[in-house]
Amino acid sequence: MELSKTRFQLNVLDAYIDKPEIPASYSDIFNRLKSVTTRLEKMIAENEQIRRDEDYFRFQYNELAAAGLDEEELGKLEEREKFLSHAEEVTRAISKANGLMNENELTVSGLLMQLLDSLMTVSDYFPRIRELVERLNSAQIELNDIASEISGLGAETDFDRDELEQVTGRLNTIYHLQQKHHVNSIKELVALKEEYASKLNGIILNDENIKKLAKEKKQLEKEAYRLAGALTEVRLSGGNKLAEAVTGLLHQLGMKEGVFKVNIEKYDTLTSWGQDKITFLFTANKGSDMKPVSAIASGGELSRLMLAVKSLITRKQLLPTVIFDEIDAGVSGDIAGKVGNIIKNMSLHHQVIAITHLPQIAAKADQHYKVYKETTRETAQTKIAKLDDGGRVEEIAGMLSDEKVSKAAVDTAKELLTQ
Repeated sequence: MELSKTRFQLNVLDAYIDKPEIPASYSDIFNRLKSVTTRLEKMIAENEQIRRDEDYFRFQYNELAAAGLDEEELGKLEEREKFLSHAEEVTRAISKANGLMNENELTVSGLLMQLLDSLMTVSDYFPRIRELVERLNSAQIELNDIASEISGLGAETDFDRDELEQVTGRLNTIYHLQQKHHVNSIKELVALKEEYASKLNGIILNDENIKKLAKEKKQLEKEAYRLAGALTEVRLSGGNKLAEAVTGLLHQLGMKEGVFKVNIEKYDTLTSWGQDKITFLFTANKGSDMKPVSAIASGGELSRLMLAVKSLITRKQLLPTVIFDEIDAGVSGDIAGKVGNIIKNMSLHHQVIAITHLPQIAAKADQHYKVYKETTRETAQTKIAKLDDGGRVEEIAGMLSDEKVSKAAVDTAKELLTQ
């Protein structure tokens, strides 16, 4: 039965307390605390994984940072390494070219001068030769310039084996990093270095976020415990009032020695409803031990207890409709009439729907509906029909009779409907 459920008992008590805003405030804080706790736990778990990877990230970053990578460096190094590897060949070639241009007895420049002298002696007699002389003059100027540059190249070809080792070592470092990280350019290595730097910065930022969230959690916990304490106080006060009111109604319903109490125990930890464990206790006889309502064996006692509780909380809540299904279980006679009176009083402030087999309760209603089953060969259907005045008398008289409805039953039904 619903009355024996912990959550129902809690809702009943909270509907009866003097400060209904406290449960709402606590629920809001608790939900925020739960959300922050979940986020914090997730962040800590992620951070632990990141921490496990931190040494790896830091090593990779330090190695790339120590390399001092320059995106334009590789091409220059490869060109320099190619030269230094062939420096002796280059030196010999330049020396030979310099000899041919400047140092031998028959230099290229000297031969060209002889050619010019030979043609210039006859250039006045043959216009085509004049053109060739002009071209040879231009060639002589260009050749002299080339000879000068070749002569100067010697200073640029000084070979330094230490430099070759340095350049080769630098290239090996870059090639090793490219191969290790499966990339083809220094630009990609620089991007990787920045990525590792970002991950390391993320660890620092994550630590700061964890500290912030932990601080927020601590503040929310403090407020949640404060509100839980306030909630316990108003529940203790409300529980005493509810117990007194329910006990009074039970006496009206014929349970003269019945006693109802609200027992509140406190948890150490927070729950979604506070720190309180609520238990409704009941005894039908003075001097008997109080027991949880879930241990009540009598259907009549349970029905009257549920009616008493519902009649009280409906006064506190703005419920448009209250439904009683089999609230008359285990009661009869004079007690049934008292149950009907309480339900009737409730109907002054709420719409009340009661499903009953007792004429004393049914007669208190303003309107009646008959629920019946209609059976054919193929189907069985449950139907409902609104009763007119005659139908009301007939059905209540039927409740009062065994089989055949007597005139006395009809008269009693009419009397019940007018009370």
